[in-house]
Amino acid sequence: MRRLTRQDGVATVEVAFLLPVLLLLSVVAVEFGFAFVDWSATTNATRTAARVVSAAGDKPGADGIVLIPAVVEAMKDAPRATVVSIEVFNVNSGASNVYTSPGWACFPCNFDEMNRDTQLGSLDTIGVRIRFTHDWVVDFWSGTNPTWSDTQIVRLEPDFGGN
Repeated sequence: MRRLTRQDGVATVEVAFLLPVLLLLSVVAVEFGFAFVDWSATTNATRTAARVVSAAGDKPGADGIVLIPAVVEAMKDAPRATVVSIEVFNVNSGASNVYTSPGWACFPCNFDEMNRDTQLGSLDTIGVRIRFTHDWVVDFWSGTNPTWSDTQIVRLEPDFGGN
């Protein structure tokens, strides 16, 4: 007959205590990994948007026809992010156009894209800010999806050809 010692079953109890903690840490790591992917993709989309605005300059439709589709396309790399707004603003004057989703209506819209200064020596400095929410996979955070933003600032490209 086998004699019971004080060590029988200790490993099972230790695993029972540690397994939930390890699973929780794994889920949290995955959640923050998804958040980082969305943040990184949004940073890239904001950088792309700033380059698009810089190159489009004061052309008609620089925001609505060129910028918004470029941001929507770039944000396809952020699967759990939802764009709330895209803001194009003049760094010096503070005038801005804020396009909100859905529909991309502009309000306030006091930074006319046709009046942007693209003349060499007095180029406007333009900023682009994308606000987005991240949808968590596991609802640890009581149903709150944070709204984050990323901003890039560039100078407009000079218009040498007048077109």
